[in-house]
Amino acid sequence: GQARVVVDARGARPDGRVAHDPAPAQTAFGVVVPADVAAPALQGAESLLMDWRTDWAPGGVPPAGATPTFLYAFDLGDGTVLLEETCLAAAPGMAVEELQVRLRRRLAARGVDPAVVDAPLAREVVRIPMRGRGRPPVPGTLALGVAGRGGHLVTGYSVAHALLRGRSLAEDLAAGRVPDQVDPVRPVDGLREAGLRALLRLDVDGTLALFDGFGRLPAHQQRAFMSRDAPPSAVAGAMWIMFRHMPWSGRRELARATLGR
Repeated sequence: GQARVVVDARGARPDGRVAHDPAPAQTAFGVVVPADVAAPALQGAESLLMDWRTDWAPGGVPPAGATPTFLYAFDLGDGTVLLEETCLAAAPGMAVEELQVRLRRRLAARGVDPAVVDAPLAREVVRIPMRGRGRPPVPGTLALGVAGRGGHLVTGYSVAHALLRGRSLAEDLAAGRVPDQVDPVRPVDGLREAGLRALLRLDVDGTLALFDGFGRLPAHQQRAFMSRDAPPSAVAGAMWIMFRHMPWSGRRELARATLGR
């Protein structure tokens, strides 16, 4: 028989990695190490969400035109810590091998034995296409999550939204309601496209100025900026306050990066 509705929730790349994928992507390379080994990298912090310091570069000075990356460090609660070098967005995605080199250099600069990068307790490799699958779903199917448009264009986050939307979609289908799309285009998407465009074009100094502005936002505006479901007014308000908190040089760089196609 034939299904009345087919939901595609197979992810952004259901057939595996795409060779030389040109799409904007978030990539990361991480290692899991004992907490005492990781301690110098955290420098007294319990965890690090986005450590944008530039000790990944030789002498701490990034070369001109370098793509910025940050350290994500998270206590896993079992005596181990995940240390992960992350490129938030690049097109094409930054090579995992480059991230591994940067993580090794960063850890060595903080007094961590760089050998742990080569022989950790576990490894993590992340590749997130920022625009999901990046093409319309097969006619007659509904695309859920990053199989469609369920991801956040600036953060790459998608899981919470996919779970919430999956539940509401299941309720609609059970009631006999079949939507045309799971995540239709909305006005707020234009703001997020501008944010992604900025991330892809900003240099290291511009990125640091941008996230310094983000760090100065009130918590509710940070949540609005990172939420997949915040209304346009909330996202625009957060972006405007970030812009106002940036120095004039950062504002010029952000305007340059955001304008254009």
